[in-house]
Amino acid sequence: MLDIQAAWSGGDAEIVVAIAEDRATTRVSRGENAGRTLAHVAVVRSMMMVGKAAGKFSGRVALDGRQRVGPAHAVVFLQGPAGGHVYAATSIALPSPSQASAAPKR
Repeated sequence: MLDIQAAWSGGDAEIVVAIAEDRATTRVSRGENAGRTLAHVAVVRSMMMVGKAAGKFSGRVALDGRQRVGPAHAVVFLQGPAGGHVYAATSIALPSPSQASAAPKR
């Protein structure tokens, strides 16, 4: 679970959460990079709008650890409607899926 508390001085905003895996690799079998392994950083595995608000937001988001295999971050941003102005953004380190599954249940 991810708890989100936010306040901003702008107008209406959509609250968006992106789950980005810190690192990933891709083995290329065809094309100009055939035979290479490419390294990637901050690979977004999911992105969802979790709410709308004006000036203040409080909520919880369930995170699905099955979409990633390694360390990741949740990037939370508050953006004006229809892709407008970004009022605020933050990045929160997430436990690896193996650590999250080993955590005690409440």
